[in-house]
Amino acid sequence: MKNSPQQSVDSKVSTQLKDLLRDVSTYIDGASEEEKREFMTSLENLWQGHRRNHPRKTCSMRITYFTKDWGFNDCIANISTGGVFIETDETFSVGEQMKLVFWPPNRKEPIKAEGQVVWSPPKGIGIKFP
Repeated sequence: MKNSPQQSVDSKVSTQLKDLLRDVSTYIDGASEEEKREFMTSLENLWQGHRRNHPRKTCSMRITYFTKDWGFNDCIANISTGGVFIETDETFSVGEQMKLVFWPPNRKEPIKAEGQVVWSPPKGIGIKFP
C-alpha cells in the first residue's frame, strides 16, 4: 500500500521536527546559563503567542504601577484587553498583585486598572487583568 502525498509530507515534517529537537537539545547542553535563559525566553514568547485569548498590540506607552509597597515607572511594550507586557529591569514574583495607571494617546484621563503578574521573564513582566 502506497502512502498518499499528504502522508509523505507529514512524515517529512515529523522527521525534520525530531532532527530539530535533537539539535536544540545538543545546543542546550553546551550553552552558557545566559544563553539558556535567552533561549528559554524566546521559546516562552513564541509559545505565549499561541496561548493568547486576546490579540496583542505593540505599543510604547508610559505606565506607573504599584505593588503593595512600591511604585515604578516603565513602558508598556504590548497591550490587549486581557493585559499588558511591561518592559522593566525590576524583578517581580508570579502572582504578585499590581495597580496600574497609564495614558493611552488621545485620551485626557488615565486608565486605572488592577492586575496580577502571570509571567516574569528577564527584562519584563506580563500582567493579566482580572
